[in-house]
Amino acid sequence: MEWYVILLLVLAGIAVLYLLIGFIACFLMAFVIKHPMGKLARPNYDQMREICKDTDFSEYNQLEKEEFVVNNMGAGLQCVFVPAPDSGKAPGRAKCVISAHGFGLNLMFSARYVPMFRAMGYSVVIYF
Repeated sequence: MEWYVILLLVLAGIAVLYLLIGFIACFLMAFVIKHPMGKLARPNYDQMREICKDTDFSEYNQLEKEEFVVNNMGAGLQCVFVPAPDSGKAPGRAKCVISAHGFGLNLMFSARYVPMFRAMGYSVVIYF
């Protein structure tokens, strides 16, 4: 066999392997997206209530809160602002934590952390 025929066969084999590996990778990614596993899976409402069942929300419920909506291209994002305890700083100068989406859950889960951040002197914005 001529050297160029061997080279052509080797390159064709590499191309077939490349396509096969790409197909397998795409199949696996599609499977993981459709069927998330472990920590990637978002809990349903009943599982979320189970996670939060031992949480005492009485302190959060008694806090001064301001609800507002952030509009983005017609979609409204419901937010809750909980101001920091009086720190002696000028109004609006306190540090602020933005707790996003309840760490994969929702506002109920984020509300668990509001008293902790306020105890450290932070204002808190949570949204869902």
